[in-house]
Amino acid sequence: MRADLVIVAPAEGASVAAPVPVVIAAQEGGGTGSADFTLSVDGQPVDRLGAVGSGAAFTSLSLAAGKSITISVRGLADGGHQLKVGYAAHDDNPKPDIVRNFVVSSSGAAGGRRRGVLLVVVLILLPVIAATVLRRKRLHQRVRRLGRYR
Repeated sequence: MRADLVIVAPAEGASVAAPVPVVIAAQEGGGTGSADFTLSVDGQPVDRLGAVGSGAAFTSLSLAAGKSITISVRGLADGGHQLKVGYAAHDDNPKPDIVRNFVVSSSGAAGGRRRGVLLVVVLILLPVIAATVLRRKRLHQRVRRLGRYR
C-alpha cells in the first residue's frame, strides 16, 4: 500500500521569508510503503535542490513511510504562491494533489531579524555620532574664544 503524503511546512496562509523551507512527510497509509510525488510552485516544477522552473532536475521523488524531506525552495518573489504535491500517476488508485497557499515576504522571519540588527546598530551609533558632533562644536567654540583674547 502506498504511503500518504502530508505538507508539514509551510503552514496554510503562512508568511515566510525566502528561501522557503518545504517539509513533506510520508505517513503509513494502512500499511508500509513509499510514495512517489512531484513538487511544484505556481505550476512550475521544483527539484530536490529547490530550483524552480524549467531547470528543475527531476520529475518525481520517492519518500518511504515514516520519513520526511526538507527542500529549500529558492528564487520566489514576494507575494502569494501555491505549493502543490502531486502523487505520481503510476498507481491504480490515484490520490488528489495536496495544495498549500503561502506568502513570501521580505519582512518575514529573516527580514525581521535584519531590521532588528539594523535598529540596534542605529541605536548604538546615534549617541556616538551626537557626542562627536557636540565635542567638535565645543572645541570649535574654544578655538574661537582663544582667537578673540590674543
